[in-house]
Amino acid sequence: MRLRLFDSVDEKRDFLSGCQTWLPLGTAATVAISANSSGAAKAWAVLATLCLVGATSLSRHKCEHIDKSLKTKKDDEDKVKDSKLQAAMEDAKRDVERASKKAVEALIEEFHGRYFRHEQPLSRHHNRTTLFRCVEYCDDHGSHLMLTIYKRVGKYEDSDTTWPLDKNELTKCRGVAAEIWYHNTEVSRTAECDWPEMDDGSPEVQAQKELYASSLKITLAEAERLKVKSRAFTGQPVWSGGKKWGVLLLDSLKEDRIFNRTNQGKDLEAFAIQLGAVLGRLDP
Repeated sequence: MRLRLFDSVDEKRDFLSGCQTWLPLGTAATVAISANSSGAAKAWAVLATLCLVGATSLSRHKCEHIDKSLKTKKDDEDKVKDSKLQAAMEDAKRDVERASKKAVEALIEEFHGRYFRHEQPLSRHHNRTTLFRCVEYCDDHGSHLMLTIYKRVGKYEDSDTTWPLDKNELTKCRGVAAEIWYHNTEVSRTAECDWPEMDDGSPEVQAQKELYASSLKITLAEAERLKVKSRAFTGQPVWSGGKKWGVLLLDSLKEDRIFNRTNQGKDLEAFAIQLGAVLGRLDP
């Protein structure tokens, strides 16, 4: 719509400037109105409508832009909140795991002291109590199981020694603890002899080493790697949450420290059951 009637050039310029301010996307609607024109009233009405529509469209565009900005800001804030919440939950989980492990460790230490309560103070280092945990790991050959030390009372508490497991083949379950896990029952074993204190390379010493290893059903190389060459072993499987969690193993440098009292075997079995119940609550 173009009506080219203005009373002056200045009036036309001011009018066009106002229209371009309000009409969206630079819409050019030049309306020329003469004071003497009979259609002036209608033209002014059309002009007012165009300006109102333009202002409304511009306002809507601005509102949509503001809404989008606010939504983006809210999404970013939600992501930050979710990230902080996730971090807090992970911290809380780690705290629970640490507290749980400390509780289990305290139980094992108390049991160890009670089981070997008749041991003389200077001989307490002869005995150990170890809770092994069954864990799964993967390598290039597939998935495997092994026993790792969860808690030990006695020498080499921080040992990283592991023992391989196999659900189907006993020969692949190495060590007394692994044998207990495989058979799912108590196993007790005593070496036929002590490990030689001195190694002079003689055939007699070599024979003694081999006898020690074979009587424990381990290889000579496995026996060599043992930091403590215990003489007697006994243990119980530990069940928790309906699964075979691990093994509780006792070992001693002296045979009579483990097998000298008839009630100790019952104590060991009862504690293994109790330990499994505690682990089920603390470490599901």
